[in-house]
Amino acid sequence: EARLIARDIREKLLRKASHGLVMLPGTEGFEKSGHVVINLSYWVYPALQELSVLDPAPEWQALAATGLALLQECRFGRWGLPADWIDLADAPVPAADFPDRFGYAGVRIPLYLLWAGVDTPRLLAPYRDYWNYFNGAGFLPAWTDLSDDSVDSHDAAPGIHAIARLTLAAPNLSRAALPALNPDPGYYSSALLLLGKVMLAERSR
Repeated sequence: EARLIARDIREKLLRKASHGLVMLPGTEGFEKSGHVVINLSYWVYPALQELSVLDPAPEWQALAATGLALLQECRFGRWGLPADWIDLADAPVPAADFPDRFGYAGVRIPLYLLWAGVDTPRLLAPYRDYWNYFNGAGFLPAWTDLSDDSVDSHDAAPGIHAIARLTLAAPNLSRAALPALNPDPGYYSSALLLLGKVMLAERSR
């Protein structure tokens, strides 16, 4: 069953684009006239590594390589962060149909880089610079607007704090003290925190 799902993803969602092989977020609504809409947080690098074993095909490695290359090109705003949603044609730009932000989607990117062991200093640098900027501020914004560098005025949920701690602690991930699970902040924050804990457990094997 897992192989069938992997093959469906490969056959239905992967597209050749100007920058290489990319993955559509869904089968409909993301192929526009002259460009495709992508979300770089959908490149779950540890999953792509597993899929290449489960469903041996060159597309998985090619997809991962495109994602890593795009992360170095999709750098916007003061901190050089990727937009949550990107219009990809000849050059990537923040997607016109979505808020021009690095936020609730993009925060997953450094987690997946760490999880897959592809967390090079260069790839982590934008996220580290962004979160380090708020060191001592007493809060961590959930998002930043990439067009004017403004930030959310509310403190981010614990799940985002957890990913920031892991990113700033790299490569010594054991230095990142993650809080116990508290479901009060909601599903998404809890999911991010649990993913961070699973990543730590797997990286420590």
